[in-house]
Amino acid sequence: MAKDFKSRIGSKRLNTLIPDNEPITKPAEEAAATTKPEVKKAIKVIAEPQAPTPLESVVSTFRINTEKLKTIKSIAFWDRKKIQDVFDEALGQYIESLPKATVKKAIEEYTKRTN
Repeated sequence: MAKDFKSRIGSKRLNTLIPDNEPITKPAEEAAATTKPEVKKAIKVIAEPQAPTPLESVVSTFRINTEKLKTIKSIAFWDRKKIQDVFDEALGQYIESLPKATVKKAIEEYTKRTN
């Protein structure tokens, strides 16, 4: 025997979710006549600022010290940021702290050996 969902169950009325009859369809001409015509307004755009293009990101798996991860999550929570944003900021600061020549040489060598 199937359940009858049209009756009241507790304090919620589920019968409004289940239609009793077929949906009413209107002919295309009648439906077109009842819709309001769209009004398009010309808006003058004055040098709208371009949104910055998001940097490409890659999903990768790393092992991280449990306490450092807890700290990063806590900082993200406290600053109302995404965990990814905290990682990006921290890695950016680390890379900026290294001498430019060292970073450039590391990138060149890595590229040579991985391609």
